[in-house]
Amino acid sequence: MSSPTGSPAPARGPRWRNWLIWNWKGAVLGAVFRGLIFLAVNFNAGRAAALAAMGTQAGFRLTIGGVTAGLIERLCGVQPPWLGATLAFAIVPAFVHGMEFVVHRQAGTPRMALGETVSVSVTVVSTAFQLFAMRRGAFIAGDGAKSLAADMIALPRLIVEFVRSIF
Repeated sequence: MSSPTGSPAPARGPRWRNWLIWNWKGAVLGAVFRGLIFLAVNFNAGRAAALAAMGTQAGFRLTIGGVTAGLIERLCGVQPPWLGATLAFAIVPAFVHGMEFVVHRQAGTPRMALGETVSVSVTVVSTAFQLFAMRRGAFIAGDGAKSLAADMIALPRLIVEFVRSIF
């Protein structure tokens, strides 16, 4: 297909990127860390149950973690900044934990209530930290992003700055 000027029109112009909400770093890190949380929480339920809970959570987070991290990345640019933060804290937990509950209920996760309690608590802190880090150019994906290794090297400094910013 060509444009009115005769030049080929892009099949999906640059606007498609405006709708793509995915952050692969958030997907990978969320799968690893949240999977470990559900492994630890379900450890007393037996090895098989703990591994199943970890696998369920890691798979869920691999899928949804990229979307939520991408959403948080987008909300970093919202002005005024408090509005982006408010939207992140309103949308992310409601969206993720409603789905997470259903996924673990269907999977028969034994210590689901404790797992969800820990997961929600981690979401509050991780959402705040992601906003903080992404506003400083870390843990973003796509054009202009640093490598995951560079982000991980910057992590201790970012944590210190984040904690200092709270006080």
